[in-house]
Amino acid sequence: MYEKTIEYLRKRQEAMRQLDMAQGRDMERGRDSRDYRGNYDRRDYENRGREENRDNRDRESQGRRDSRDYGYLETMNRVDRHYRKPMEYEMYGTGGINARPYYDYRDNERERDYNYNYGSSYDYDSQDLEKRYKEDLHKWVEKLKSKDKFKVQKEQILHEAKNMGVKFDKFTEEEFYATYLMLVSDFYKISTDYKTFIVMAKLFLEDDDIAVTPSEKICIYMYEIVMGDK
Repeated sequence: MYEKTIEYLRKRQEAMRQLDMAQGRDMERGRDSRDYRGNYDRRDYENRGREENRDNRDRESQGRRDSRDYGYLETMNRVDRHYRKPMEYEMYGTGGINARPYYDYRDNERERDYNYNYGSSYDYDSQDLEKRYKEDLHKWVEKLKSKDKFKVQKEQILHEAKNMGVKFDKFTEEEFYATYLMLVSDFYKISTDYKTFIVMAKLFLEDDDIAVTPSEKICIYMYEIVMGDK
């Protein structure tokens, strides 16, 4: 019964994963742009730093270095296990040295690996997807109950549905009950008889003019229309 619904949920999870990855890349590009200070190439930064470092050493050796007369930028290369990257130092007058390391690309990779680890958030296991769907469906039902003006018990609704020929072979009882409550919530002015909405739920789910299964239809409606998930 849930095969097509699970397939939809799997595609939905993959689409969400792709969206989050695209957003993550956009954030990473934004960080890189800020770290490069105007989107400079890292190699240009290092070359510029070596030239400024060499100029500073020349000025110091000639005795003309005076921090009260000018501010200077000295770049020093610092070697770690994975990257060779510079450390920036700025001296403002007699205010002392303010050390600011370049953006640590290992941190960037660790953050990316953490954000892109979809083992828990994007689990494609069929049983987990079905379980999550049932949980979301139950939450929706509980929310809809507050808008049910008839307050008829679920068992009575299902009993009447069976009397009307509903077979529950292409959708579950919970999906039918959710559909009934959804219609009562949206079209409460149509009738004062709760059985009218049972008929409407039957027609909604047994519609043969759709490209998806009845179970898929209510699943898609819940996630895309009600919850607005993309």
